[in-house]
Amino acid sequence: MAAFEPLGAAGRRVVSAAAGGLAALALAILLARETDAPFLGTILTDASSSVLSTQGFSTLLNLVGEAKAAALAATITLQFLVYSWVWAWAAGRLRPNAGWETRREFAAIQLGVVFALFIAAAAVFDLIADVSVLDAGRWGTYLWQTLLLTALYVAISHAVGLAWAGDRVRRPRPARGTALTRRRFLVGWSSLGVSLVAAAFLGRSVWDTTRTGVRRVIIGRLPDPVLSNDDFYTVSKNFFDPRVDGDSWRLQLEGLVDNPLMLSLPELRQLPCEVSMNTLMCISYELGDQLIGNARWGGTSLRTVLDLAGVQPEARHVVFVSADGYLESHRLEYALDPRVRLVWEMNGQPLPDAHGFPLRLLAPGRYGIKNPKWISRITLSLRNVLGFWPQRGWSEEARIQTMFRIDVPAGGRRTVTGNERVQGIAFAGDRRIASIEVSIDDGQTWSPATLRDELDPLAWRFWSFDLDALPQEHLLAVRAVDGDGVPQIAEIRPALPDGATGYHRRRLRAPRDA
Repeated sequence: MAAFEPLGAAGRRVVSAAAGGLAALALAILLARETDAPFLGTILTDASSSVLSTQGFSTLLNLVGEAKAAALAATITLQFLVYSWVWAWAAGRLRPNAGWETRREFAAIQLGVVFALFIAAAAVFDLIADVSVLDAGRWGTYLWQTLLLTALYVAISHAVGLAWAGDRVRRPRPARGTALTRRRFLVGWSSLGVSLVAAAFLGRSVWDTTRTGVRRVIIGRLPDPVLSNDDFYTVSKNFFDPRVDGDSWRLQLEGLVDNPLMLSLPELRQLPCEVSMNTLMCISYELGDQLIGNARWGGTSLRTVLDLAGVQPEARHVVFVSADGYLESHRLEYALDPRVRLVWEMNGQPLPDAHGFPLRLLAPGRYGIKNPKWISRITLSLRNVLGFWPQRGWSEEARIQTMFRIDVPAGGRRTVTGNERVQGIAFAGDRRIASIEVSIDDGQTWSPATLRDELDPLAWRFWSFDLDALPQEHLLAVRAVDGDGVPQIAEIRPALPDGATGYHRRRLRAPRDA
């Protein structure tokens, strides 16, 4: 007990609040990760992103993964401060020898105050959002979840506080008796252990969110033609992506169809399957980063599934709803293109959870926001429905801009040997790449680059250029022309709202003794 005596009454209140608050928050995160239960942090961020200005949201997205981690850490910290403040208020008015009736009253007040604060916060943010974050069903789940977590916080905090007080609640005894000292010692270390374990779990959860939307540094080599599932970029609106049970999952087709369907994954796999390369690209891609990847995808055309349901003549739009509540839509005319596919396989394996297991959409020529993951429902509709990101100011069509990237020499390298091969990738969505040109004088003159054979009409394309640099500084620039003969947009524009444009440039110097 000696190790905890210096804490005093105030210090012991801190330990009690930490044990209860951190345990409740750890359970909240665990529920959100494992069951897709609504989490206050998600409600706040989803609502905030829907009302932020496009410029404010663009600034936020420049940090992508870091911003998501910071937002999660902030919401966890704010909730913990609420727990700590309410406990400090109650414990400061609770005498060490208070009876059971008094303690029950304080516990009930604490539970009511915290519960009301978290419900009010969720309600306010749900109201200010352009589109409601919580529907009736999720509101019910959030209510009982918040009540459970608040009760856990109150129970642990009071249990720890009661154990600190020892037997004085019933029969006052000397505070320094051997048995009481041993009890306090065990309670102190146990409470500290609970706090540390919960804090470590929360910290790891925050760290895990930095894995999505990461703009990794170019390492000075061409990427593999087909990226592995682990190397393929991931971007998600969620703090914690859904984990769908493939055995119980069903794809629901409804709306303006003759035959509403409920298809299991085995039933989908019995449909005609095509395996081909497709490159996916995030709309928040900035010049030179790695939010782009190519893989082999296996699945069936969306048209095949729609034909099974029988599309009614008045249908004009196809609306997709995902397990995480993500919403997206496409015009029916586009959705009937046989290249638009529902896929369940990535590089010969079932879709990984991070890439949309059990089913995602591949929408050629469209940025990743139009390729929803974890699809659970498809609705044929007369009216269009704005998707999750278009509601927040991003392009509704989200057509991929023609792009290229300089991979070799590596980013950050400034010196070349004089005779060097410049290499990179180019992509124009479903329009293909017709030619690449390279300039070493910032666009005053251009020379053709060499294009490698096409991997697939919907895949990225590799290019190279043999640079014979004079002993001086050169501003290397590259431009692409798509299969329709349209040159790449030269003007540098940010990703929001239509995708980034502009030439990727690199400043290089060849030394005089090269």
